[in-house]
Amino acid sequence: MNKLRWPFALIASYLLLITACTKRNPDLCCTTDAECDAIGFSSHAPCDLGVCVKNECTTTPNTCDDDSDCAAGTFCVAGSCAACASSATCPTAAPVCDAVAHDCRLCTKDSECASLVCDLVMGSCVDPAQIRYASPTGDETKPCSRALPCSIGQAATMSSSEHPYVALIPGAYHKGASFDGVTAIICGNDSTYDANGGSSFVIRNGASVTFRDLNISQTDATDQNDSTIVASVGSSLTLNNMHFEIAAPSFSAISQFTGIALTIYHSTFKGAAISIADTTVTIDQSSFLDDTSIDIDDVGKQTNITNSIFDMPSHGLLRIRGDSSDINQSSIHGNTFFGGSIDCKEDGTFTTYFDANIFYNTALFPGSGSAKCIYNHNIMSPALAVPGMDNRVVDPMFVSLDRHDFHLQAGSPAIDPPTDAESDTVRTSHDFDGTPRPQGVRNDIGAFEYVAPTAP
Repeated sequence: MNKLRWPFALIASYLLLITACTKRNPDLCCTTDAECDAIGFSSHAPCDLGVCVKNECTTTPNTCDDDSDCAAGTFCVAGSCAACASSATCPTAAPVCDAVAHDCRLCTKDSECASLVCDLVMGSCVDPAQIRYASPTGDETKPCSRALPCSIGQAATMSSSEHPYVALIPGAYHKGASFDGVTAIICGNDSTYDANGGSSFVIRNGASVTFRDLNISQTDATDQNDSTIVASVGSSLTLNNMHFEIAAPSFSAISQFTGIALTIYHSTFKGAAISIADTTVTIDQSSFLDDTSIDIDDVGKQTNITNSIFDMPSHGLLRIRGDSSDINQSSIHGNTFFGGSIDCKEDGTFTTYFDANIFYNTALFPGSGSAKCIYNHNIMSPALAVPGMDNRVVDPMFVSLDRHDFHLQAGSPAIDPPTDAESDTVRTSHDFDGTPRPQGVRNDIGAFEYVAPTAP
């Protein structure tokens, strides 16, 4: 059998070629000693352009297969290097990893924090040591800790200036609580509270209580003359991102009297009754739907309602009455009314101004139309016989009445009105959506600023 014989000169030339080869493969790279040893390089060989990913060069910036391909302190997320992979990798000063930008930011709601409470002013997550925790199955024997949560009633009793937060572990709750002379912030974390059966939240004797991110429902149409939240005797109540849905016509979502202040924003009321007396009222960016009735008896206090929607096509009612010898005034400014009725009667020197609103098929309650209820710079369809000036009877040109979309179409007469519709008592810098006002020359009339569509 013949054997293949290699000429000695050819073999010598091949060996010389191997030992003399010093040019590395341009597609291979390494940036650490371990990586270079793995591919047989004696020194570091970074890419001239791009980055080193799994020992291969790429010109795609921030490309990665795992965290080792990214700079120190950054993480591989969906093939790209990012500032954070989860909130656990974020610092205390910026505790939330944004799901879109993958960058650490401040918290904006309680559910973004592991402790279930966000300090909305500072944007930081609150230490669990400052929080009382409640759960649907908690009772009065538990210490209200995260590991051993108690009932809402027990958490309310244990709240204090050192422990102002009550965090509701998400679930369905059926019992209310009493807040007596304390300061408390109830963080609902999108829990639900069933108001059937007459159990209420009671706020009294100078207590200052904030509810946020809680869904309150009452489904028994035969359950009458009760309230979900009752505040009295110098107490103040704030509602933030609350949702009420009430079935019984005389069941109140809120009853507050002889109080200091009621503040409502980013909240929705459906079929609810709201009754307020002798309390300063501030409402912004909220919705009142269906048969919701709002009864405000000012008795010398102020009411300011802005950037809100009153979508009450059937029997909804806004009733405002004042009786004061003091020079005082209230403002209903920059809202959109669809249907429903308004009952405004003021006595003494108290005056309520309706400025820069849209009234569409809204009626005046019989006997309304006092000379102390002044309507200026509004759009009405059809006309309302009211005292005031610069009220125009035109179609506001909503985007869709069928879908109850009260944004403005291009060309709406509510956009950049011919005269300044700003009130002397209330000036708003945003609309219902939070869009900055104005978007044009002047603030638009109604709850929404018109935002011109951007080119694709």
